[in-house]
Amino acid sequence: MKINIIWVVLIAIISGIFGFFTSQVSFFTFSSEIDLVNLITLVVTTCFGFYFTFDIQKKLSANTFEKNIFFKGFNKIKDNITIIEDNLNSLEFEKAVKLFKEMSIDLSDIEEYNGICNLVEKKDIENLKSVLLELKSIITGSKTSDGKLEISEEHKRLSNGKIKGMKKDIIKIIIELNRK
Repeated sequence: MKINIIWVVLIAIISGIFGFFTSQVSFFTFSSEIDLVNLITLVVTTCFGFYFTFDIQKKLSANTFEKNIFFKGFNKIKDNITIIEDNLNSLEFEKAVKLFKEMSIDLSDIEEYNGICNLVEKKDIENLKSVLLELKSIITGSKTSDGKLEISEEHKRLSNGKIKGMKKDIIKIIIELNRK
C-alpha cells in the first residue's frame, strides 16, 4: 500500500498546529490522585483488547493460509483444463496424459488437505474426480501414429461440455471458499 507523501506532510502540519494550540490552552484538568478501580479497569480492558486482537489476527492469518493452498490447487487444475480446451484439436497424447496426471495429483492433494482443514465439501471433490476420469477416457481414448489425439466430433462436443462444467464447478468451489 503506497502512502502519498503529500498527505503525510499535510497531516503532519495539521497535527503540529493542533498540538501547538492544545498545549497553549488547557482543556483538561488532571487530578493528582489515582482511583484504584479505574486503574484496574483500564489495565484489564487493555489486556483484553490486546489478547483479542492478537487472537483474531492469528486465526485470520491461519484461515487465509489454508484457503490459499486450496486456491492454488484449484487454479492449477483450471489452468490445465484450459490448456486442454484450447489445444483439443492439436494436443499430443503424451502431453494430454501428463496434464491429466498433474490434475489427478492436484485433486488428491486437495482431498488430503481437505481432510485436515475441512473447507471444501467432500462431494464437490468427488464430483471433480469423476468428471476428470470421464474426461480423461474421452480425450485420451485413441491416438494416431504421429502421437496426436484423434477425437471424433461427438467426443469433442462431449469433452467441451464436461470441460465447461468442470470449470464452472471449480469456480463455484473457489467462490464458496472465499465466502468462508
